[in-house]
Amino acid sequence: MTTPHRPSLIVFIGKPGVGKSTIIQRVFPKTTCVDVMPFVKKYEIDGIVPEEKTILGYQEMYQSLSSQFEREDQFLILELGTNHPELNIQELVKISEKASLCVFLCIASIDVCRTRSRERGRAFDMDALERRLQRSFPESHLALLKDSSINYRRLDMELPLEDNVEIVNSVLNNLRK
Repeated sequence: MTTPHRPSLIVFIGKPGVGKSTIIQRVFPKTTCVDVMPFVKKYEIDGIVPEEKTILGYQEMYQSLSSQFEREDQFLILELGTNHPELNIQELVKISEKASLCVFLCIASIDVCRTRSRERGRAFDMDALERRLQRSFPESHLALLKDSSINYRRLDMELPLEDNVEIVNSVLNNLRK
C-alpha cells in the first residue's frame, strides 16, 4: 500500500523588485503561482489600494488557497509581499496542518529592490512603492516564523540567480525525502 503524499505549498515572501517572480519562473516554470496582487487589486481606488483594505485581499486569497488543498499531491506556489506578517504567518500555520509547507524569505537591499522595480517597468505609484520598500522585513516575519513549526529559509537575492535556484532546489529535494 502506498502512502498518499500531502499537498505542498512553497511560499516566497519579499519586497517589490526583490526577484520573487524571477526565481519562481526559473524553478517552477510550469507550476501555478498564486499571487496576492489580484486579490488586493480589486480594492483599488483611483489607482491606489488603501493600506487598510489590503488585508481584505489577503483574507480572500487565503480562503481561496485553503480550498485548493483538498487533493493529495496538490502543489502550489504562493508569492507574497511583506505586508501583514501576523496574518500571513497565522494563515500559513493553519495551512501547514494539512499541507507540507516551506517559506523562502527573499532579501535584498532597498536600493536593489527599487532599481529592479524601476527596470522592470512595474506600474507602481512611486509613493506606494517607497512605503512598501521601507517596511521592516524580514525581522517581524522571522520572529513569527521562529515561534512556529514552519520550515523556512532566507535567500540573499543579491546573489546570482543560479545560486538561489540551487538553494531552492536543494531545500525542495530535502523536503521530498
